[in-house]
Amino acid sequence: MKRRITMAHLLQKKPEKRSIVIDVSEKGVRGALLDAGTSPNVLEFAGETSGRESLVGHIFVGKVAAVHKNGFSFIDLGMDRNAFLNLNDSKHNGVRVREGQAIAVQIGRDAYKDKGASVTTALAYSGRFFVITDRCDDEHPKIGVSKKIINQAERNRLVKVTDELLEKTNLSNRNITIRTDAENAATSLLDAELTSLAAIIAETEEKAKIATPPTSIYTPYASPALKIAAELSVGSDIDEIIVNTPNDFNQLEEAYKNRGIKIKLVDGSSFYIYNISKLYENTVSRKIYLTCGGYIVIDKTEACTVIDVNSGKYEGRKDIEGMALKVNLEAAAEAARQLRLRNVGGIVIIDFIRMSDEENRQTLISELKSHLDKDPAITVVEGFTKLGLMEITRKRR
Repeated sequence: MKRRITMAHLLQKKPEKRSIVIDVSEKGVRGALLDAGTSPNVLEFAGETSGRESLVGHIFVGKVAAVHKNGFSFIDLGMDRNAFLNLNDSKHNGVRVREGQAIAVQIGRDAYKDKGASVTTALAYSGRFFVITDRCDDEHPKIGVSKKIINQAERNRLVKVTDELLEKTNLSNRNITIRTDAENAATSLLDAELTSLAAIIAETEEKAKIATPPTSIYTPYASPALKIAAELSVGSDIDEIIVNTPNDFNQLEEAYKNRGIKIKLVDGSSFYIYNISKLYENTVSRKIYLTCGGYIVIDKTEACTVIDVNSGKYEGRKDIEGMALKVNLEAAAEAARQLRLRNVGGIVIIDFIRMSDEENRQTLISELKSHLDKDPAITVVEGFTKLGLMEITRKRR
């Protein structure tokens, strides 16, 4: 049985009031998205380890180290391994490179193990309301609107306002995507962001002209705390952001001053104060215990993530089918929760305890659906395979 979460389905999910807790220490920056309630109901984690921060979105002027006939090139960015550039992708608009050439590229995927970063020549600049990408083939901008904005009158307004505002900037030959947060936003706010992005683009392009490769010319966020706040706020109506350093507090206040979000400064570890530390540690644990006595084991491989469901110390073995259903239902809830907490992407295989009753199997699928419905990430549930394994794909946020 295949189940797909479509865009129409996503549009039915209304943002709820939530808070973000950010903990800054010498080891790095950690963030948690908390649902409303008295106890810490953590929905999602994000983190940056000191010395190993993500470079996704950063723009570099690199030097072409090698060019292959099949369209693949390697770019020296001054890192341990050269970055990988695939010019066969249509978004590069016929760009050609030669060995030794200086070239501006943006990191799309961080280096991992023995693989260098993946980069693109299609540079993108993101704000709260807009994403501005590479130049158009003609003089008129291509304006797109987020599919999550379903009111046609509002879509028309945003396109009209954006088109008029572009006349005031040097962005008339760029591709513009209007983001979900732009819905019902005042024209003055849209104008301010476009003006700001235009200035950033102009400054970055000037740096690119004079930069000696390899060098960084654009950083999307002024600090890891700002980046984590932006990541965790996607798809949620944030009421409050808590942080534990004065510098990050000041930056967050400036960044969110027009959004009606309260910024709170605490003294000490914010994760400790809000009882989140142990929950965060559990996200790297391989074994997660269930209240029924069973447990799940989560293993990450090169090809997929595998979740194994075990009955453990569950007491109800006289009714094998009933035991399997009870453990599986709790495991489904925890598996869905862990996928979001760990931001798992790609193929996920869940090995539930075998059940012979088809009605119980359908009950399990419905239960898994109901928990995945709470996840804003795009998820596809393929159902049980011929081997009795549950197959899911999830797009990493």
